[in-house]
Amino acid sequence: WSDHRVSTIGWRFHVLPWGYAIISSIFAAVTDLYRPVTWTCWINFEGALGDLSTIQRGFVNFQWLLFAPVWACIVFSSGVFIALYRKVKQLEKKVNNYIAAYTKLAKNGPKFELNM
Repeated sequence: WSDHRVSTIGWRFHVLPWGYAIISSIFAAVTDLYRPVTWTCWINFEGALGDLSTIQRGFVNFQWLLFAPVWACIVFSSGVFIALYRKVKQLEKKVNNYIAAYTKLAKNGPKFELNM
């Protein structure tokens, strides 16, 4: 990608994550979703969502809905890296074969002598 193309869309890679983080954090604070952390989850699940209001329950569902694209990105990125790893290994094998063939040729190949 050219620098111009990156600069024209680069702002989205900052605005979207920061915007989502700020908006969801403010919304969680306003609707009283923050509680003391018992282990690693910061979303209030006391009473198995039974004591949450409709808007709070909707926000919790919205948060979980956003985990699906995150996992999809993780799986996709992992697939790309696995494919890239396999391709690089394949290229390394080819290069090693060329190196071995060249080395063998250099050791056992024709020798030219100048007879003067």
